[in-house]
Amino acid sequence: MSKRVTTADFIRRARDVHGNRYDYTKVFYVAARSKVVIICPEHGEFKQIPAGHLSGRGCHECGGNKPLTIARFIERASKKHGNHYDYSHVQFQNVESKIEIICPDHGLFFQQLMSHLKGFGCPQCGRINTANKLSHSIQRFIEDAKRAHGNKYDYSQVRYVNALTKVTIICPDHGPFDQKPSNHIRDVGCPKCGDESAAMIRTRTTEEFVQEAKEVHGALYDYSKVDYKSSHKHVEIICLVHGSFWQSPVNHVRGNKSGCPGCAVSGFDQTKPGLLYYIAVKKDDGELLYKIGITNLSIERRFPSVDRARIRVIRIWRFELGQIAAEYEANIISQFNRYRYYGPAVLMGSGNTELFTKDILSLDKSHHDLRDAVVDLEGNLISRPRQLEFDLSE
Repeated sequence: MSKRVTTADFIRRARDVHGNRYDYTKVFYVAARSKVVIICPEHGEFKQIPAGHLSGRGCHECGGNKPLTIARFIERASKKHGNHYDYSHVQFQNVESKIEIICPDHGLFFQQLMSHLKGFGCPQCGRINTANKLSHSIQRFIEDAKRAHGNKYDYSQVRYVNALTKVTIICPDHGPFDQKPSNHIRDVGCPKCGDESAAMIRTRTTEEFVQEAKEVHGALYDYSKVDYKSSHKHVEIICLVHGSFWQSPVNHVRGNKSGCPGCAVSGFDQTKPGLLYYIAVKKDDGELLYKIGITNLSIERRFPSVDRARIRVIRIWRFELGQIAAEYEANIISQFNRYRYYGPAVLMGSGNTELFTKDILSLDKSHHDLRDAVVDLEGNLISRPRQLEFDLSE
């Protein structure tokens, strides 16, 4: 049985036939008559069957072995680099030759002809561009870090490489520590501060934990079933939308400040701008239900098309901080819990837990034969809701 030809085998044979004229970096060899992508230094990519290429055929546009002239090189180089470089000193024997190119900023440099046609340019310009990109990355990291931690840390020793390579950050209380940028911008800070915080939280009472939890999460949760024992012993917390869940106190109020897993599945980010929306949902039998909900998206993107066919947007409130929208949603659900719908799922996507059997906010004016209160999917503002125990004005 003959040995199977690999991509490396084909490239080696091709170079025996054509020398270094062509670039084979995009070749993926399957079979002798399955076309592969070959790059001509003058005309770019072309496809050809391996058997034909190994028999001596080459680029169709340059006739296979047609030599590359200086004029054609300059034409192709200018297409790749614009009119940035001066090619007045260019002389070459073949595509592997090193040629003289003049950069308008840094002067003369030497580069392999094929490399230049692939997009490589002045080395000094390249180093400057890399430094600029790195500087931009450092600035972006520091901006993100300060959004997460305020002005607590000193970033003067940061040497940013990428999101997963540790950098040195200076804590005002404990000095330098090393941490991955990706972790730091997600509210992970000085480990010694974290140890002290965990030690402090271990000694607190239920009342102290509940007080801090409300400072972190606002009115989103009911802590009436919390029996605090330690920072890592799970307590029962009640989400007003999804019911009870168990979580360690330290995760709930420190670090990532975790919340209800059910809310997390919906993908709502409380730190971003959010919408609180009130919609009518028509069941298959024609009965109307009403839904209160939150999203970081538009209503059109929040619901799949099969659900959009059965909903009518009544009212939308916009908030710069999604947490405020989530608190209003939780309060409304709690206040009108007696009208919750517990029948079969109506919406194909998520959101069936926030359905009600009546117009709890009395905002569906079209349903009450008053002037049309329906808004488009972007949600134009209409009127202030009634029957609420709190103010939901803009």
